Amino acid sequence: KPCTADKYSPSKTRYDSEMLRVLNFLVETSGSKAPSDSTLGDNDAIFSAMHSGNGHVPRNVRLMLMFADLVQPYIEIVDKDPALGIFSWEVGGAMYVD
Repeated sequence: KPCTADKYSPSKTRYDSEMLRVLNFLVETSGSKAPSDSTLGDNDAIFSAMHSGNGHVPRNVRLMLMFADLVQPYIEIVDKDPALGIFSWEVGGAMYVD
């Protein structure tokens, strides 16, 4: 039962599996509200943190891509030899695999 106000309807606090499916993140790009252009980075650094053009924008795009990847774990078969019963796989969309 809600305890914030006497007139708040309890029916407004019932949730089912179709509700509350959003997770918001606030990513602070810089301590400054207007960081200098030289700290923003460039497009070539999006897929490489070691690139000389790495900056706020490529770093935060990589962060967003990681969050999108974590929505649905998956396995990708990358190599196989059915005759020997051997295969290799990569796991994505997970922080830990056991």
